[in-house]
Amino acid sequence: RFENDVNLAAVSEHVQGVARGSDDFVLLSIGSGVGMGVIIDGELRNGARGLAGEIGYMALDMDADEPRPAAGWGAGPFEALVSSDGVLQLARDKGLPDVARAVDVFDAARAGNQAAAACVAIEARRLAHAIAAIAAVLDPALVVLGGGIGAGAGDLLLGPIADALAAISPFTPRLAISTLGADGVIAGGSAVGLR
Repeated sequence: RFENDVNLAAVSEHVQGVARGSDDFVLLSIGSGVGMGVIIDGELRNGARGLAGEIGYMALDMDADEPRPAAGWGAGPFEALVSSDGVLQLARDKGLPDVARAVDVFDAARAGNQAAAACVAIEARRLAHAIAAIAAVLDPALVVLGGGIGAGAGDLLLGPIADALAAISPFTPRLAISTLGADGVIAGGSAVGLR
């Protein structure tokens, strides 16, 4: 059996991570790519063609002046905005041309760099728009941030996401950071295999 890595991470968070005891949640993974694992009524939901949670392809018009990538199986419009490549492009746009990795942007924000802090605020706003859409459709009790950006910069993102979400949506699921990180994919695979 083959399974999506983000789906396996969601299963592991449900079995032994921050989502233990929550039967209706999503794991929003943000890193080099963007994806979402959906757990409803305690079960992983894959959708009709196994594509449930491919939110990178959502076309959110929150930045109407930014060009939208062409449709296809490359990076989708939302993924292009919030993935590590999107964060690096945002950093360059904000006057940080020397950053080589998304983590450098978040480290600079932690160190007090105002341009990097502006990047974090925009990233949080973009993620809040996606969470508002997810919450309106799925009504999860919990949204878990995972992936290199979601888990690695969650300490910077949680508060601003919650503030932006409260300003744009009546649906405000609880937010948390993945406790399993990259190990969650292997743990999820083990859990699925044991079932």
